Amino acid sequence: MRFCLVLLSALLDSLTAWLNGLCQEHIHISTVLHIERCMLTQQAKQGNVPSREAIHVYYQQQMLKTSRESGLDYSTHEAEGKQTTAL
Repeated sequence: MRFCLVLLSALLDSLTAWLNGLCQEHIHISTVLHIERCMLTQQAKQGNVPSREAIHVYYQQQMLKTSRESGLDYSTHEAEGKQTTAL
């Protein structure tokens, strides 16, 4: 009887973890779509034609900003490499 309870508890724990992961994925997707929709709406309000290019540029800027903050900027590594070869 105890074995069945432990097994059921383990199954419920794994099911709960799986559902939480699934919900988090949907929350992240919803957040990204919300941001993109707001960007397109803002462009339309400014009189510009909303385009995917603006969203693409935004993501490139965010990735560049993130890489700079984490110290993984390619241009920084490239400049460091040139300095060490010059020595």
